[in-house]
Amino acid sequence: MEKLQKMKRVALKKKTENYEAGDIDHLAATFLTTHNISHGINLRKSPVLQYLYYLAQVKMILLFHIGKEYYKRGPDGNDIHKTNIPHIRLEFRDMIWGEEMRHVYLGHATFPKYVEP
Repeated sequence: MEKLQKMKRVALKKKTENYEAGDIDHLAATFLTTHNISHGINLRKSPVLQYLYYLAQVKMILLFHIGKEYYKRGPDGNDIHKTNIPHIRLEFRDMIWGEEMRHVYLGHATFPKYVEP
């Protein structure tokens, strides 16, 4: 998200205090559209936002903790010593995901009669 904001030059570089005492949805929108939030009075109401806030504070990227080639899909990006997920499980997930995408994008998806698309 941060790279996209920098590329599009839409991120506000100052930490904003807009909506930090208001609704949690406004706090989430502020966090996603600005560089960061200042303090987030309502962070305790949303553990996910609280986690993202602290990650932004320490500039931590957790993806590097799951392997050097984490960006590759399927078993190619898996380091079994760090993730403890067998390659065959990731192969199966990747195969199923590929089939689902083919059905959706090629128009082969069918719905049962009792489900309306």
